[in-house]
Amino acid sequence: MAILTAIVSSFGLANGYFNLIHAGAIIAKEKAALSFVGKTGYLGMFFILNFSTIPVYVLVPFYGYLCSLGIFNIYKTLLVLTLSALVLDEVEYFSGRYVARSLLMKALSRVGISESRLEAADDWIEKHGVFAVFLSTYFLELGDLSCLAAGTLDMNPVLFTAANLAGEGSQFALLLYLGYTGSNVLNSSFDYANRWWMLIALTISAIYIATYVTIHLAGARK
Repeated sequence: MAILTAIVSSFGLANGYFNLIHAGAIIAKEKAALSFVGKTGYLGMFFILNFSTIPVYVLVPFYGYLCSLGIFNIYKTLLVLTLSALVLDEVEYFSGRYVARSLLMKALSRVGISESRLEAADDWIEKHGVFAVFLSTYFLELGDLSCLAAGTLDMNPVLFTAANLAGEGSQFALLLYLGYTGSNVLNSSFDYANRWWMLIALTISAIYIATYVTIHLAGARK
């Protein structure tokens, strides 16, 4: 999310000062080229989210961009994407709840997830409860682990579903908004009085990325 925000802000600031690109003409041509994606419909969107190897931080803004072209309705898109993610979350939750631990770990080991990582997720869920489930939806692999951990810990299924619904819905709403409005940043008609907001967003993103890299480098040295 920080990287995506930094990229959009950087492009917006550069284009605001130097008028490098006017996206209007480009979008008009791309609308015809991308219209084939609309043929997959909302059913295709439902399955693509869970079975595609494209990260949600790329795929969902792309769908937001398609909504800005009129290929999809942004509210229906938000509903379909949220329900798609929620179905997978429920499958992982009930797998953790009802599948024997030994069988579950054998399956997880095939995708590179060790028991120690699942135990770490268990500890995090036990410590922070429902909020941990909500927050984990914003992180790719952590979200999968937290769903499994919530199942193994027999978390209340209603609370689990509510936390995931709030997390997935808010995350996708933000990503769709970025994709829907992102192209406007590259239009000459964009109000560049907003450049200060983009500068703030870029600064916060840069600080977050630098802190993240520093912490992980320090951990690697240890």
